[in-house]
Amino acid sequence: MKCYIVDLSEEEYNALKGMTDVNEGSYTKMAESYSNLKTSCDEMTAALSEKEAEISEYNTKIQEMTEQATEYTNSISELEAKVSAAENKYSEMETNYTALQEELEGAKA
Repeated sequence: MKCYIVDLSEEEYNALKGMTDVNEGSYTKMAESYSNLKTSCDEMTAALSEKEAEISEYNTKIQEMTEQATEYTNSISELEAKVSAAENKYSEMETNYTALQEELEGAKA
């Protein structure tokens, strides 16, 4: 068994003692706990990176869909304008037809 003399302040000693108390009074168990926590932290960091990449992909898709929605809205507006113009033209032609019919009936009489 190796023995070490370490210069610690009382605050550092109390922190170290508290850590060993939590880890069944063992420095070895403390190292295992740290290693497990480090592994968990690394796994969580990797998972976080994956989630951030997924969020970025979703944000790109949202942007693309928003652009498509804008294009569709513009297309709808253009088509509505064309329908309105066609309805106006139809109405005008109907008015002209009625006027011509009246003229024709007046000419017959």
